[in-house]
Parts: sequence; structure tokens; C-alpha cells
Amino acid sequence: MAKVCFSDRIKTNAEGFQQIISKFNEVCDYKESIIEIDFSDVSFFDANFAAIIGVYLERLEELGNIIIFSFTKNSEKVQHTLQRNQFLVQRGYPSLVDNFNTCVPYRKFRSVDAAGFQQYIITDFIGIEGFPKMTADLGKKMVESVYEIYVNATTHGQCNYIHACGQVFIRNPEKPLQFCIVDSGKNIKENVSEHFGKDICSTDSILWAMELGHTTKVNETGGLGLGLIFEFVKLNRGILQVVSHDGFYQFKGGNVTTTRLNSPFPGTIVNLTINLADTKSYYLSNGS
Repeated sequence: MAKVCFSDRIKTNAEGFQQIISKFNEVCDYKESIIEIDFSDVSFFDANFAAIIGVYLERLEELGNIIIFSFTKNSEKVQHTLQRNQFLVQRGYPSLVDNFNTCVPYRKFRSVDAAGFQQYIITDFIGIEGFPKMTADLGKKMVESVYEIYVNATTHGQCNYIHACGQVFIRNPEKPLQFCIVDSGKNIKENVSEHFGKDICSTDSILWAMELGHTTKVNETGGLGLGLIFEFVKLNRGILQVVSHDGFYQFKGGNVTTTRLNSPFPGTIVNLTINLADTKSYYLSNGS
């Protein structure tokens, strides 16, 4: 038996990503064991990270492991959040009603379920209560832009599943909506290094992939599919984070920061933070 233990507070920053990744990397090669995910000491947990945990559980169960969870009174709020967003419901826990509509439910999509992922974005992300106002044409383009993340994960990453999850923090003045899309396929460093025929570090690979029009697909343009989303996040005063292998990228407050993580993630994470307190109305530059 092995145990994955977390510390008190896990938030959506470089330290939070690193904690989840490093803890699970310690057990990711276990086979036919019992793996306990111990939230006993966790008093705060950004629920969008459930998508990252979902990727690791996918791998652990493929290796024949049995997964169990443990909570205490201290972590009861965390447990209830993970029941409301359906993450624990898929593990046999009873569902709890999301009375405040603050959860983007945890979902796991097969690489061939493009229609299902698109509908999820329309209903549970763009369609969440309080999402900034925009024209129908821009809304359609936003859905297409987020959908491109899914397409790139299934083509570049060549993975079987895409995991997604999110949460709104309504007590925060900016009412941030955090939304995470994760895959366990080939990472950005691998794809960019293969494209150039030489080893390129993870942070430089992510920076290259973030440039509009850059792509490792043959005879196609693309990049990470984040062009429109990136422009929206800038105007919305939101945050964009990308983790792939040991690279961490963040755009926040007009500034880009990168760092190397001390433990690599086996795939790619894209995390969006949308400011739902934004009262501006958005439309495409052509007026539509």
C-alpha cells in the first residue's frame, strides 16, 4: 500500500501545481497496489486540480491499482466540493447539490468524443452564470478556441482521454472562474524538440507554442489554440497557465513568467482563470 499526502492549502499557482505533480509522481509506477489519496490535512483545495488528479488516477488504474480516498473533519469542505463537482461521485461517493452554481463538473472525455467536449464547453464553461457578456459570434469563436486545446491534445498528445474541471470563487471580489484542461499524452517539449530536431527545454517550448501560428503539425497552422483566449484573458484581467513536462508558464497582469518545476508532469495542463466580475461587453474586432 502507498499513500499520497497533501499539505494544508493547495492553490492554483506554481507551488500548487508542483505539490500535486511531485506527490503523484512518487507513486505513478506502482502496480497492483492500494493507493490512498489522503486529504486529511487539506483545509483548502482549488477544485480545478481534480482534472490533474484524474489523469494520474487514469494511469494508476491502468496499472491495476485500487484507489481509495481519506478525509477528516478538517478536510470536510474539500470532500463536499469534490462531491458537488462529481469527481468523487465517480469514485462511489454520493452526489451533493451545487446550490450556488459554483462548480464546473469534472468530466473525462475520450479522444473521439469531440461533440461531447464541445457541448461541455458551451454549457458548463462559456455558459456558466456570470460569464462576461459577449456577442454570439464571439461566443462561437471562444468555444472554437477552447475546443482547439482538445484537438491539439488528441493530435499532438496522442492521448486516450482529456480531463476537465473548474470552480467559481464567488466570495472573491473578482469572482474568478478557474477552468483546467489536462491530457497525459506527448508533452510540448517532446513535440517542439522533434519539430526542430534538437532538444529544447520545456519553458522555451511552451513560449514557442504560445506564439500565434506556431505549430508542430505538418502543413497546418495553430499553436496551442489559445490565440483568441489569450487576447480575451488580457482584456478580462484573467490568468493563463500552462504546465508541460517540467515547464510552468503564466500570464497574469500583463506579465509572462516561466519557471522549471522540480518534478515533471506526464502531459500538458492548460488552466484558465476568468474574471467574472468583469462588466465589459465583448465582440470581435470586425464588430460581430
